[in-house]
Amino acid sequence: MLRQGNRKARARYRLQGVRTSKVRCLRLMHHAGLLAPSQARRVLGTRFEAPKPILQGVKARFGAYD
Repeated sequence: MLRQGNRKARARYRLQGVRTSKVRCLRLMHHAGLLAPSQARRVLGTRFEAPKPILQGVKARFGAYD
């Protein structure tokens, strides 16, 4: 098994009669350096970039949110 994902590794273990969890398999493969390279995560921006106009709209409509 040369740098594979945990699903393939777990499937091979299952064929050999060894049952293991996903978390345990990932942990062991990580410590042994056998995990395949994964995609980089995207950096997401802030959810509310301009909260002032939103608060002004709420205040104008409902007269609250001071």
